[in-house]
Amino acid sequence: MADPGVPAAVQRADPEERRRRPDPVPHGSQPATRKRQTVVNNFSTAPVTTSSVNTFETGAMLTHVSAKAALAVGLARIGGGATAVDCAPLTQFDSSALAVLLAWQRAATARGTPLSIVNLPAGLSSLAQAYGVDTLLSARH
Repeated sequence: MADPGVPAAVQRADPEERRRRPDPVPHGSQPATRKRQTVVNNFSTAPVTTSSVNTFETGAMLTHVSAKAALAVGLARIGGGATAVDCAPLTQFDSSALAVLLAWQRAATARGTPLSIVNLPAGLSSLAQAYGVDTLLSARH
């Protein structure tokens, strides 16, 4: 059953050898599983700076992993009268940080007090600009 259009050197003599390539993981064995990285949420232990404007600080990380806890902590502090958040400690963030900051601002506005965002990292400011929400943030650099 040789194909006349394919050179004999390319064709295999045994049609059984034309099957798929061998499985790189033999049947019955499991590939090594990766261990999950434990992420420590440092936001709940972020220091509260007491000053004339009642400011609280973010933690060093505000990503999708820590956003839910960060949101709850920030809302509690805003409920306690905080009027500003200092983002100076923030070194690791993603778009979730923007969502949290906007939620904090909405909560503060609902209480009748605007929330000032101070020391917003340049990278997070660029991200806000890319998403078109930079005008919604009341941030000072």
